Amino acid sequence: MKKILIILLVLIGFITSSAEPSTNGLLFAQSARWAVGQQVLQVEGTQYNLDCSGVIYAVCQRSGLMIAPMIWPYEGNGVSRLYQLLEDNELLMDTPQPGDLIFWDNSYDYNGNGLADDQLTHVGIITEIDADGLIHFVHYHYRLGIIEAQMDPMHPDDEERNSPMRSRTAPRSAEIGWSAGHLFKVYGRVSLLMN
Repeated sequence: MKKILIILLVLIGFITSSAEPSTNGLLFAQSARWAVGQQVLQVEGTQYNLDCSGVIYAVCQRSGLMIAPMIWPYEGNGVSRLYQLLEDNELLMDTPQPGDLIFWDNSYDYNGNGLADDQLTHVGIITEIDADGLIHFVHYHYRLGIIEAQMDPMHPDDEERNSPMRSRTAPRSAEIGWSAGHLFKVYGRVSLLMN
């Protein structure tokens, strides 16, 4: 009986501690906040594109992870390549932590066919998670540049808790919605690539 109790306590401690953000995750979150408002993304002499994946590459390098060479073997856009890298390393997560990437589908009409069938169209990085579950994240906004926004995937219709995510130029679709919470796909623990 004592062995079972000890095993349960160890497991509970492991589960609790795994929910705490890692030092690397917090470093990524801090680096993401550095990017807000930047007009040029340059880290240690390397300049990155001003787009959503460029923000992630710059934040990763600023945090000590050269991720760009890691994604070259993959095909697709920058978002898809990041997703594939994390998927291959079993780092896609259901539960978020600061420093995690956030992936979205259907943020714009990537293939130009007028349908809401566009997978992996946008990526951002979590900076903070409030006690009530509100997620703050940094991303590249096509009109405003690099900004901090928010998402609550548990309440995607709440306009106070969800920043707009679907591009104004994309066809509107009631079936997929418009907010960061509506279009959310999955989290990716990029900071674990440093271990």
